Amino acid sequence: MPTAFTALRHPQRRRRALPRGYRVGCEAKITGFYLDQLSQLTRTSCGGATLLVSSSPASSSPASSSPASSPSCLLVSCLPISCLLVSYLLVPDFLVSCLLVSYLLIYSLPPFCLLPLLPPSSILTQKEKTETETKTKTKTKKKKKKKKKKKKKKKKKKKKKKKKKKKNNKNKKKREEEDPIRLALQRSITTTMVAVAVVVVAWWAGFGGGSVVVVVVMVVVVVVWWWYVVVVVWWCVVVVMGWW
Repeated sequence: MPTAFTALRHPQRRRRALPRGYRVGCEAKITGFYLDQLSQLTRTSCGGATLLVSSSPASSSPASSSPASSPSCLLVSCLPISCLLVSYLLVPDFLVSCLLVSYLLIYSLPPFCLLPLLPPSSILTQKEKTETETKTKTKTKKKKKKKKKKKKKKKKKKKKKKKKKKKNNKNKKKREEEDPIRLALQRSITTTMVAVAVVVVAWWAGFGGGSVVVVVVMVVVVVVWWWYVVVVVWWCVVVVMGWW
């Protein structure tokens, strides 16, 4: 049975496909990768790099040839769990940092340590992988189209709202220009309401004499545009005097 090195030396040798249920892709970036129930040498190209899959139960035992069964690989795979257990026993608050360390260890592990531990059913075939990829692509395309439609609808709604606001503002301006008496009446009503509120607050604060002055100020300020500033200032004065 030829080894991985002989296959590298003699690339013209016969290449056979992997049986269904097994696949070697870009994850397995190591020569001499061991898989159960295989008795041939296979070559698969992955982004320009050639990968060799060597598995011959007759020539070499699983314990010797399998990188997953090697003590170093097993130690590395068991490190995160042991780290978590030790940290939890020693310092429970240290658990979060150890979790992060364990995640880093898991992600930094070479794939040849983890892939052979998986059952054959979990390793997808190339056909299945392509099917899943196409399905995900179609789903993403549909989602993108839906999002675009929603965005367009939102934009249209916003534009309509803006147009309505502009129209309302124009109408208000026209009304103000047309009837200034109505505007003055509105202003006077609001000022009287504020005046009443301030008077109530003043009486509650205990500054009864100031209520008459408040009403007079409100009546004077009806015509002025910045009346609300005066109202606020006067209200503050009333409260301060009441507390005094």
